[in-house]
Amino acid sequence: MKIVAPYRPMVPYTSLHIECARQGFDWIESLKMLRASGLARAGIETYAISDVELPVPHYRYPSKEQSLMIWMLEVSLSYLESEDFDQDTVFLGADSIVLKPFDMFGGFDIAITSRLPKFFANPLMNGWQLWPIASKVGLIRLFRMALDIAHGLPDEEKAWGADTKPLIMLLGPIKPRDFIRSGMRVRIFPPPMLMTLTISLMNKMRVGKKVAAGATTVDFKALAKLHMREYYEREFGK
Repeated sequence: MKIVAPYRPMVPYTSLHIECARQGFDWIESLKMLRASGLARAGIETYAISDVELPVPHYRYPSKEQSLMIWMLEVSLSYLESEDFDQDTVFLGADSIVLKPFDMFGGFDIAITSRLPKFFANPLMNGWQLWPIASKVGLIRLFRMALDIAHGLPDEEKAWGADTKPLIMLLGPIKPRDFIRSGMRVRIFPPPMLMTLTISLMNKMRVGKKVAAGATTVDFKALAKLHMREYYEREFGK
């Protein structure tokens, strides 16, 4: 088993990512924290998947896509089509930290996880996916379809959301259960398999409250990225 995480250096183009960059958030350091946590808690190696050379273990694939969101699907497909996809694989966002082993493989062709639908219009958390090597052919077909759908989305969705909407269309409705969709055996795990560490949860942690109970992985969205190092050091030490 291994972890892959997509990362492509780019000029930030959303206000939140611009602010994270201004305050010094470092994606390479986040990949290093992800890798160290995966080795410590799950005993597996992490590889960034990219279209450039990186100073961390990585696989590099040529790209034609300019949109970051569509590229996320393209680089996923490139990995799935390659000889590098040679064992069960956990797909995570580069701003993630592993807390527990991924011992839930079996009986599905793809697994994803959801958010609480009463709080989120989009319940899919696509920064956590399980790709069994036995389902390689089906996964390639699925991501080819997703990439085709992404190319046909409106420009505003190509700029933000094109990595997620095609998977919702192909695999939804996103509710925790097992079912067959787009020719794939789909398993959707309930929250909090992947938990987003918000600033409010970080504040609770600082006063001794337990956060991320039950999660295999935590990730850091928006300005919460600036607290990733603090969380990592609380979990794993400096």
